Amino acid sequence: MHAGGLRVVYMEDVSKATARTWDLCLSTIASPSLWALAASRGLEFVAFLKAFKAMRDGFASGCFRYALMIAEKPRAEELA
Repeated sequence: MHAGGLRVVYMEDVSKATARTWDLCLSTIASPSLWALAASRGLEFVAFLKAFKAMRDGFASGCFRYALMIAEKPRAEELA
């Protein structure tokens, strides 16, 4: 963002607030009918569904994080 001329004015890690999302996703994709649909639609769909466990594991370990960021471009008078 800095390289693009923006400055971060707010940042908040919301990982804990969104952690349950991945558990819900895993329970949703447990449906055999969803896997059958995925298989009928191609390998990319199957790979997409398989990625949910990796995402949950990544967030649970702290390797991945969800964050909110607000950045702004400085006004011309601030640059002078």
